[in-house]
Amino acid sequence: MTACRSKGRSTTYPYYLCDTRNCPEKRKSFRRERLEGDYETLLTELRPSEGLFHLAFDIFRDQWDAKVQGVQTQSTSLR
Repeated sequence: MTACRSKGRSTTYPYYLCDTRNCPEKRKSFRRERLEGDYETLLTELRPSEGLFHLAFDIFRDQWDAKVQGVQTQSTSLR
C-alpha cells in the first residue's frame, strides 16, 4: 500500500493505494480512516498462543541475562 492525498475543493483527503502487481485491487484507493480502523481491529483480535508467549518470554529473559552478565563483567574489569 502507498499513502497519498487527493485534493478536494478546499482540503486534501488521505488515501492508500494498492500497488501490488497482478492484484485485482491495483490502483484502487482506500480511505485512510477505514483502512487504519480495520487494521486496528485486526491487531486487537490477534493473541499469541500460550506456548509462543512463553517461548518469547524465555528468549527475552536469556537476552536480558546475557546483557546483565556483560555489564557486570565490564564493571568488574573497569574496577
